[in-house]
Amino acid sequence: MSYTEFDKTPLALNEAAVIYYLEHTVVDVATLDKLREMAHFNEAEIAEWLNVNVKTLRNYKSNHTVIKDHVQEKIVLLIALFNHGKAVFGSFEAFSDWLKKPNFFFDKKAPSSFLNTYSGTKFIDNRLTGMEFGDNV
Repeated sequence: MSYTEFDKTPLALNEAAVIYYLEHTVVDVATLDKLREMAHFNEAEIAEWLNVNVKTLRNYKSNHTVIKDHVQEKIVLLIALFNHGKAVFGSFEAFSDWLKKPNFFFDKKAPSSFLNTYSGTKFIDNRLTGMEFGDNV
């Protein structure tokens, strides 16, 4: 399994790595802040990916509300996706720019529109892997 050296977050969306991380690490506001720093998207878009409203997202930070398990998992999945995107595109910003633009290969939708589901997140990760091996995406 590949992890970043600093905080052991998965470098790519690998289910075993995500499960291991969730079992051995507390996913808290600091982890959510890491996602916010990686993703060059606004709070509303990140809240949509996590299937929570913006108020809930803000409550996690301001009131130190415990993040629900399914949201914790999605945060880690998205961090792994952004780590993979950085490896492919060279920076989080370049990956975020690609996610925002409508794409012919995604039925002219922005790839970010798929990130609100687990399947969609995995789909985008699979497309990143394809790009690493020369696929057009």
